[in-house]
Amino acid sequence: MPARSFKCPECGAGLEVERGARTTTCSYCGSTSQVRKKRRRGRTTSGHPAGKPSGSPLSCLLSAVIGLLITGVLVTTLLIGQGDDSTGPAAGVSKLVQRADYGWQGLGAAILVDLNGDGVNDVVGRIRYVSNPDSIHAAAFDGRTGEQLWKGPSLGTYSDTYQGELALSGEHLVFADPKGRLAGLSSTDGSQLWQVGLGEKPKRLCADEPGRVIVDTVDGRRQLVTLQDGGLLVSTATGCPPLWSDHLHGGGPPDVRLSEPRGSQRKRMIQGMQVEDLLERPADGVRVGLGHKQPGTRIPMVGREEPAWSALVPAVDPLTVQEGAPEMATLSADRLVVVYRLSDRTPMITAFHLEDGRRLWHVPVPEGSPDVLEAIVADEARVFLSIWQRLEVFDAATGEHLYRIGSG
Repeated sequence: MPARSFKCPECGAGLEVERGARTTTCSYCGSTSQVRKKRRRGRTTSGHPAGKPSGSPLSCLLSAVIGLLITGVLVTTLLIGQGDDSTGPAAGVSKLVQRADYGWQGLGAAILVDLNGDGVNDVVGRIRYVSNPDSIHAAAFDGRTGEQLWKGPSLGTYSDTYQGELALSGEHLVFADPKGRLAGLSSTDGSQLWQVGLGEKPKRLCADEPGRVIVDTVDGRRQLVTLQDGGLLVSTATGCPPLWSDHLHGGGPPDVRLSEPRGSQRKRMIQGMQVEDLLERPADGVRVGLGHKQPGTRIPMVGREEPAWSALVPAVDPLTVQEGAPEMATLSADRLVVVYRLSDRTPMITAFHLEDGRRLWHVPVPEGSPDVLEAIVADEARVFLSIWQRLEVFDAATGEHLYRIGSG
């Protein structure tokens, strides 16, 4: 049966549950939740923890046997894929799907910065070790290969840190956690440089002059932080220039923003399309409409006013995809990269040229569990799709899947 996505009520992790299931167990915190049916708009929601799952010895034995069979099939498939280079990008099979004992936290966007000076942006984000003990770490990975460059000290447990924000400012990383702690890390090796208490929960991190950032707290205070030593001063600055961060609300590259069109602009911006969101890059005036076909079946569409073009997002039969606006999208210098789903929830990723709307490539997202998609960013060389437990990385020119960071 098709699966539905929802959040664990205990830890906020993304979960997949089959339609008709009455309970589900979170693979992150281990809590079991009841699934309520026939909620508004057909969404699957969860109730309170219901204790440990139960089952008869026979059902447990059958589950174990089925699990072993599936594992054997997956291992065989992996070996075959490694021995045969004839599979093209459209198959979504990577030559570098790495096995890892950690997961990519996947709540927000990857942070891109060239750390090793090879001309390709490397990847910075948070990874999670689920047990012995449960811990979250900042980590960096080579943008060419996906190999780990460094792992920082523990930032805390998942429940203590998942609502926090990791941001890049020059040669420093700053992590603000929900318990009011602010830590400075070196982007060179992940070492912790300092830690200070804010006395209140942080609300957001903002850019300032080189060597400084601004932190707003939920009580309305604004403080200036010196990145060299973590010194705190009262700030009178106005506005909040964004930093590149992995915040689960509004993170990502600072030069790209997502907004909603106003009033009748939804209908009149692009002919034959209802615009639900605007993806904008103010620095060069790029603005792309994300929405669906109107009138008619609500097939995902994208388009621009200037230069004028529009396109259906699916490269397959458009009546076999989920209706509505695309699930997510991002911009590079000359490309628009879009994610949508087939009607069976299989996620697909496709790219268009910004100047004329030509489709450049179209591939499926490699299989993994869960497939809760969280954020996407791109540069000239790579596309980085954040998913619970894993980061999938694609070649920006061809769509070929290059490597995976994390498990899944």
